[in-house]
Amino acid sequence: MKNKDATLKQAGKVLTLMENTPCEQLQELLGSGLLSDLLSADIKRISRDEFRKVCGLKPLISESVARSWREQDGVIYFSVTSDGTTGPEWISRLESKGRRLSDYAKSVLRSSDFNPTSGVTSEIVALKGTLWNGSERTTKNIRAEAEKRGLTKPNAEVACLIREMFSDKELEAMGIWWIVTMHEPINDSDGGPILLYADRSGDGCWLSTDYGYPGHGWGDNGSFAFVVSQVSATTL
Repeated sequence: MKNKDATLKQAGKVLTLMENTPCEQLQELLGSGLLSDLLSADIKRISRDEFRKVCGLKPLISESVARSWREQDGVIYFSVTSDGTTGPEWISRLESKGRRLSDYAKSVLRSSDFNPTSGVTSEIVALKGTLWNGSERTTKNIRAEAEKRGLTKPNAEVACLIREMFSDKELEAMGIWWIVTMHEPINDSDGGPILLYADRSGDGCWLSTDYGYPGHGWGDNGSFAFVVSQVSATTL
């Protein structure tokens, strides 16, 4: 069992953050009780940009970029529009923009089950993982909650549109590490049902995959993208 107490290395990182802070400012911070409040809070539910705004600080990303999405009650809202890009074309397009694609993601994009559309505007609702507790955060339960909210499965291409649209900095500003597109699973080369997702872990800027089995469990540090409405749908 892993030790959940803070390690000396973690404590050292905290001290490093404060080493250039003026003594008076540090005393004011300690006396304010704000640090105690943060330690008691559920950090995963706090949007860093919203926190910075309350503190009178500039957002991590420009306001013009920040306006491309909004968040309310653990749900992220934005829209994307398809333009007919095929799976193989998405591989070249994303890599040309510095995005990384896993081998399994490329396999999905080359699949005959990847069917692009053109001129489809999808209003995306991304449910944060913090809306569920531990073992309840399964694909089956996530889809059930989406159905209760009147949400539907997006086209798999939405994962590519999301990866192109949002940088890792923007995912960080949302307070998440990844966005899984909850499309109809596409079987990989091994026959497993696969979902595409944008991910900022590791080297960053990834389009990766994970299993879409009903009982598959997920972490609470990401979100799950569904569609609330679509406009001008045309399948190629």
